[in-house]
Amino acid sequence: MSSHRPLLIIGMLLSALVALGANYELIFDPAAREKWADSPDSVAITKEGLAADAGKVASWWYGPWIEGEMYYRPLSSMFMWLEARLFGWNFLPYNLISWFIQAGIAALVFLLLFRVCPGPEWQRALSGLVAAGCFVGGHHPPGPDGLWIRARVTWGVMPWWPVQTDICSLFMSLLSLILLDRWLVADGRGQGTAPADGEEVEGAGRIGFGSRLPTGALVCFLAAILFKETPLTLIFMVPLFGLYRGRPWLRYTLAYAALGVLLLVIRAIAVPGASNPEWLGGATFYKYLLFVHLETANLLVAGEIWHWVTVITLIPLVLLLRRTKLDPLYIVLICLVWPLVCAGVVAGNPMLATVGRDLGILGRLLLVYAGFALALLTWPRQPALLFVTCLFIVALPNINRIGPHYWYWPVAFWGLADGAVLSAAVSALRDWRQCRVRRVTSVPEPVEAPTP
Repeated sequence: MSSHRPLLIIGMLLSALVALGANYELIFDPAAREKWADSPDSVAITKEGLAADAGKVASWWYGPWIEGEMYYRPLSSMFMWLEARLFGWNFLPYNLISWFIQAGIAALVFLLLFRVCPGPEWQRALSGLVAAGCFVGGHHPPGPDGLWIRARVTWGVMPWWPVQTDICSLFMSLLSLILLDRWLVADGRGQGTAPADGEEVEGAGRIGFGSRLPTGALVCFLAAILFKETPLTLIFMVPLFGLYRGRPWLRYTLAYAALGVLLLVIRAIAVPGASNPEWLGGATFYKYLLFVHLETANLLVAGEIWHWVTVITLIPLVLLLRRTKLDPLYIVLICLVWPLVCAGVVAGNPMLATVGRDLGILGRLLLVYAGFALALLTWPRQPALLFVTCLFIVALPNINRIGPHYWYWPVAFWGLADGAVLSAAVSALRDWRQCRVRRVTSVPEPVEAPTP
């Protein structure tokens, strides 16, 4: 057993327990279940599942899914058909299944970050716990015209069990990425090599190893895309894992792509009118930004761009000033004056930078964009840029879509990005302290002048 196994198990269990505890009340709330019991999706899926014969069940593999609409999702259809046969119109067990799978997702979020982040065990565990916590605690905005309230994403999807398409596909996708990373660390040959933290990978030669392709990872990816189309975005993520691990990435990326193309071909034949993302101009870009970073999207639409201009110019300005011999006190003064300058030049009123609301916006934007800058500066030593890029990728299928459950995948990758940025910040702080110690210890002691 490797030395990090106890901490890994504790972290995964703790992440799962946090996910269970955060949604416990809603799962067992009769009012919440009653509110969603007459949802058109819940009713239609249950009716179809109870009425389906063997021929109808088989047709979900070569035709539209169980709800009979514009999707090809055979595994979701089979999963929900089995639930309907087992539980009928009692939706509590449906919600319990979603509850436990979501706890598993929180554990996988911890595991993925614990694996890929370098550094000591406590740092990797802290990053994983932060990622799982951000996934469980991440919020979606209120809906248009008060259609829904602002709430935690993982809380809001619990009583509406048809969102198991998102839950199951995300679970299988994270498992695919974890198995892919195990295979990459083993060099794709079943020969265990040391990962970044210097500890041997346990389990080499098991699922997904011992072949020229990551078999286990590909099987999980296939299952994921048969639950929902969103996991097709993994095709663009998997090369990033190879780049981060310093491994050749073309062969296994083509394997993922081949499975994705095969699904799209079958989908086009089985469901000719299947729904696809569609570019509709500026409104589409705004909706895309909603899933990537809500505050940036709202500021740009409202025309309040001076906050954004301040942040994206201040960060490179600070990095540039650090390379000069300017006294740190002057750098701090420049940082304090810079928002006034940008507010005056862009918005025409420098005093906007003294308003509490605007200072709050500046602080939040600075935190987000500083994290992005840190991700850029620490690549490829740290995986922060890997997960930030994955966040941009997973938001692509959501253009021109609306609903709380469309934030489910983005909030998971926001959590992974947050945890990875924290790991990069801790490593940077540790490196800075070590540099200071070396600088102090390398100062030569003064030599006393010889006495005459």
